[in-house]
Amino acid sequence: MYILNTHYLLNMKKIFLFFSLLMVISLPAQTRSKSVKKTSNKKVVTTSKPVTNAVPASAEISSRPVESNSNYDYVKTLNHLNEKKAKEFADKLVAYTSGKYIFLHVKYNTSTQYALRYISATVKDKEKYINQPCKECMDIRFKKRGQVYTFDGVWGNFPDLFPAWKDIFVPTAKTTDYETSDQMVMAEWKHSIGSVQVAFGRLGTAWYLVMK
Repeated sequence: MYILNTHYLLNMKKIFLFFSLLMVISLPAQTRSKSVKKTSNKKVVTTSKPVTNAVPASAEISSRPVESNSNYDYVKTLNHLNEKKAKEFADKLVAYTSGKYIFLHVKYNTSTQYALRYISATVKDKEKYINQPCKECMDIRFKKRGQVYTFDGVWGNFPDLFPAWKDIFVPTAKTTDYETSDQMVMAEWKHSIGSVQVAFGRLGTAWYLVMK
């Protein structure tokens, strides 16, 4: 009798599980699935770089060719500058800040790298920032291959860099196209101008303009 009761209980358990499974399957799909949080219309594509725990939000906000850039021929020359032309281009970038920065010194000039430092005109004792950390400076970098200089990039803030980005690289750019949330630690807008790859982005609170 004990064995019989055991078989009876096992059969009842199987029947109960069978009907429970049927009830779950018969539920509407929207009831069984979790709610999905709505996203904005802006296209957000995760960057190809790995995102570590130290960077809670990282995104690439745009990656589209800009074929109608009227400065295409000029942008191409940024791959093949001599030292004099590199300095002239650096001065051109700084000119977009309306006199906010002035030239300080050549930060470094090696066989592969060249950098020019510009400092805020309002900073006193400017000489003490030669080859020293400087939050009030713009370091404009170039890559070197022999006597050929290629624009590499510059760090700064949005108001100082955006005018150059718009005038030289993306004439159709609007400030509203580059809005980011406080939760987004890194954001980058990539563009192709012919064979030239450029990017404008933000890392933390600092902005950058680079040519890849």
